Amino acid sequence: MLFNELSGRIGDIVFKQYKQGVVISKVADMSNVKATAKQKKARKEFAAAVAYARKINGDPALRKAFESKIGKDARVYQSAIKAYYKSKKE
Repeated sequence: MLFNELSGRIGDIVFKQYKQGVVISKVADMSNVKATAKQKKARKEFAAAVAYARKINGDPALRKAFESKIGKDARVYQSAIKAYYKSKKE
């Protein structure tokens, strides 16, 4: 079937892959959903982590230095996000 390979959003339709098969649905209307203070804080923190990862990924010198700290098979962007959160816990 054509839809077996689709996953993601096309216009107002979402294709979801599950073990049982493909589910096609409308995009959820989130316009009336109010984020809690905790959600807003988490989103702001994640945005800061993404900015940190983009900074490292975008600067060849920072990227090379960061690559030397992580494993050979690790990805710089994901590792930078992880490092950001780890630095906030310490």
